[in-house]
Amino acid sequence: MRQMDVIFSCSDIEAAMIGESCPGIEVHQVPAYSVDVDLPGNFRAEERTGLLFVGGFSHPPNADAVLWFVREIGRR
Repeated sequence: MRQMDVIFSCSDIEAAMIGESCPGIEVHQVPAYSVDVDLPGNFRAEERTGLLFVGGFSHPPNADAVLWFVREIGRR
């Protein structure tokens, strides 16, 4: 975790545990599958940056999906 820029967790308990065990690491709790935000205006794809992957790599289809994305989409 110390190699990450920031850690996002779907659990407030997990986020607290990470914060306690890894002082100095930026940790944010993001509610899973719940968005209640009023965002003004429209966002164009070319104005967006970054990517957020939500999943665990111990689940083989998730690892396959990220590898595919990096190989196929990351080249563009």
